[in-house]
Amino acid sequence: MTNASIITAITEKFQSIERNGNEIEIASFLTAVEPFLAFFDMIGNVTFKPLKMDFEGNMKKLRKEMEANPAPSLEAMLARDVNDKKNDALAPVSLLWLRRGMEFLEGLLKGYLDEAGGEMGDHAKATYEAVLKPYHGFVVRKVFGAGMGAVPKRATLHEKIVAGRAECDPKGEVGALLAEFSPVVEHLKKVFVDMGLESTDKV
Repeated sequence: MTNASIITAITEKFQSIERNGNEIEIASFLTAVEPFLAFFDMIGNVTFKPLKMDFEGNMKKLRKEMEANPAPSLEAMLARDVNDKKNDALAPVSLLWLRRGMEFLEGLLKGYLDEAGGEMGDHAKATYEAVLKPYHGFVVRKVFGAGMGAVPKRATLHEKIVAGRAECDPKGEVGALLAEFSPVVEHLKKVFVDMGLESTDKV
């Protein structure tokens, strides 16, 4: 996947997420979030390596759970784990951390559009402190915190998104992605609150 196609590809994947009523089908959801792994590489493979590894690891856990114990939706999978006392609650924990990673990406993308709010590093740091830092222990904070200081500047990210295209509206592409992506993030946040699955445990 080339840089030129990453943003649009993710947008199209989120547009294609299948739903069962208001519930999200698992396989199409995982297919939609997978291209973010290429986005991590585009914006800084070394800088975001810990976050990418966590993101990818939680995706794999959810896919493994989906294959071992099929469910019609993410919500059904979560509800089953809540109600089944013998279940190891793999799905809720994995999806919680995947959602937090999505929230961080959402903040980063919004930061790209918000030029008046500071450089990308400022947005990354503020988003990390709001979304991930409260759930990280001392060691993990040091690892992730160091990366926030190496986030590429907006101009650099802009060039990577444009990727040499003569006609390109990178802000329009990011805005279109957020229009599809943010409602899914908000939906998952509400699901976790409604099911009482939010956790303050640290790693």
